[in-house]
Amino acid sequence: MGLSLCKWKCCCCCQRNSNRITSAPKEKLIKVVLLGLEGSGKTEIGCALAGTQRLGDDSTNGVQYFRMKLPSVQVSITEIGGNKEMQKIWHHYFDTAMGFIFCFDMSATYEELKDSFEVLQKTFAHPFVSGKPFLLIATKADLADQSVQLYDIENTFQLETLANYYFSSLRLCCYSRNSSNAIVANEIFEGVNWLTAYINKNIIMLRKRVRCDTNMKIWQNQIKKIILEGNSRRGKYERLKKRRRLWATTYRRSKRRIRPCTAPATIFSVCQSTETVELSTSNDLLPLSTQLPNKTNVFLQQ
Repeated sequence: MGLSLCKWKCCCCCQRNSNRITSAPKEKLIKVVLLGLEGSGKTEIGCALAGTQRLGDDSTNGVQYFRMKLPSVQVSITEIGGNKEMQKIWHHYFDTAMGFIFCFDMSATYEELKDSFEVLQKTFAHPFVSGKPFLLIATKADLADQSVQLYDIENTFQLETLANYYFSSLRLCCYSRNSSNAIVANEIFEGVNWLTAYINKNIIMLRKRVRCDTNMKIWQNQIKKIILEGNSRRGKYERLKKRRRLWATTYRRSKRRIRPCTAPATIFSVCQSTETVELSTSNDLLPLSTQLPNKTNVFLQQ
């Protein structure tokens, strides 16, 4: 009563259904882009996460791929060279990325750090990047001045303000190659676990975002092709406009204001040799404040 038997052999159907039920769940693939200026330690981070040994000390002048396997998740890490010529092709990898890892040299001078975070701000401002999670890794922490901590860098360059303005979630961690401190050594893996957990939690939204960014990239290429060919047929252009509106709608929905997992918003001071510079009173230590709207400066009003 109410049961329908198979027209052919029932054993085949039962075997097919049993295979469908007992099949193992497919592992999720997370695509992450590894960025940073030249000499910031991107390759070393990629090898450490993938569990491989680095061959040579030459800087990356191209693209490298690393694979990191976690429980029920596979992480594909794409490292792109950080020199000025390679920075021009970074945007080609933004649309398919679900998250980003940005490396900076913690032992660098203030001017070098300023250049690194200016590049980070330009990356945040890209429409295919805004709203996606970021993991910032401070490399060469064992070579940095002991008086400089992560919260000093965060407050100096207003990282929380930057992340909030672009609707992204951000976390800071440090990496020491020759550190004997187990907490510092494991901090990079805790940061990667945070990034993958965030992406896994919002996987549906990020997949839609990736599809929309990919469609938007195709739309932009087609518009350029129409302009170059001089083909302005009304129907073809109207179809492209509909795709553009669909991307814009999904892009607005995918942006969520989530407070970054960074250090508390407290003003600290950075000690340089025998001088102490107060971050709350020095204007030349805040290069990003003049480039952001005034409404974001409430981060510094304690």
